[in-house]
Amino acid sequence: MRFALRKQPKADENTASHGDPPTALEQLSTADTQTAGSGSVPGSSNLSQQTDPESLVETNANQQERRRDIDTTEKPNGAHPHGLHGEELEGFPILNYGLQHRKRRSKIAFYFTLLLIESLLLPEALFYGLTFGLPSFEIQDTFAIITALCGTFSPIKFFLGMFKLWRPKTTDRCRPLGQSNRWAFDFTHITITIGYWIFIIILIIGTAPHDQITPLIAMAAPGFTFWTGCVLLFLQLLHHTGTRAPFRISSTAKGSLVPAAVYPFIEDICAVEGHGNREYRERLKARYEASPVFRRMLDQVSWFWIVGAFLAVAISAAIVGSTPWYIGYGFGWGVPFLWGYIWAAITTIFVSRTLKKEKATWASITRP
Repeated sequence: MRFALRKQPKADENTASHGDPPTALEQLSTADTQTAGSGSVPGSSNLSQQTDPESLVETNANQQERRRDIDTTEKPNGAHPHGLHGEELEGFPILNYGLQHRKRRSKIAFYFTLLLIESLLLPEALFYGLTFGLPSFEIQDTFAIITALCGTFSPIKFFLGMFKLWRPKTTDRCRPLGQSNRWAFDFTHITITIGYWIFIIILIIGTAPHDQITPLIAMAAPGFTFWTGCVLLFLQLLHHTGTRAPFRISSTAKGSLVPAAVYPFIEDICAVEGHGNREYRERLKARYEASPVFRRMLDQVSWFWIVGAFLAVAISAAIVGSTPWYIGYGFGWGVPFLWGYIWAAITTIFVSRTLKKEKATWASITRP
């Protein structure tokens, strides 16, 4: 493709003043202009002044590609559409990511609805409907149908996220900071992968015998929850004891201090599934390092989820072990998912209130 080289208009100079690096075409245009001014290439100054719309599109292609899937929460003039979120505070690292964006709220509501149907409503309805309905099915056939119809949406969504981390076109935009290998997935995807295998192994062992072990099958979801709680507890102990990271934890390099346990999960989910990309990882790191209120909040949220995870597993195990199989299955499968939705709602309210307090007290926090 031929590029018509031209002087950058005033609008592009304003864009560059916001910190966007010059593209290769802009550098080439500048060099051409300087050369034309020195008179070494006759006629090149006229060429640089041509205005080609196709050249304008190509000039900003890299920036547009890098930010194509970012749902920004800011207006074009930089103001937040739902009020100021720290823009007027000196030295306040803005996350530029929130639930105020209508498109993001719609996506979250859509995904949570599908997950609720797939993980809780459909398995429970199929189990009791096929087991005690007319005509009734054998328990082996019931579990075969549940396995075939359930567990489709969340694995697909999970593998799409993994593909985004692996795909050369998108891995540079969303992979962890300091990570250059596109085969090295982030910490959240590795944790969920192991959790899925635990979930599947429990189901295989429970359904393999002719007389299926229904209590064990009912503990598949609590098994996944137990694994998640153990991972969070491990990270939180590293954080509180000041132990250096024994391996890379998303953007936390090996040998670095470990942040609060929920930090890598927030970072990975918002950067990959939430389309915040590496920009969000950078903003989250800056906010965590600058704000003691933010660090304390994530520490409290970490303990909240750790205690809740083990509490949900204990309640599930107690009910499964002390009730008939048809009651134990319902509670064993349902308690972990209900716990997750309740904890997520409480966390959202707590974080929203804490962030408002953080902003209100930022001046006193940064006062020398």
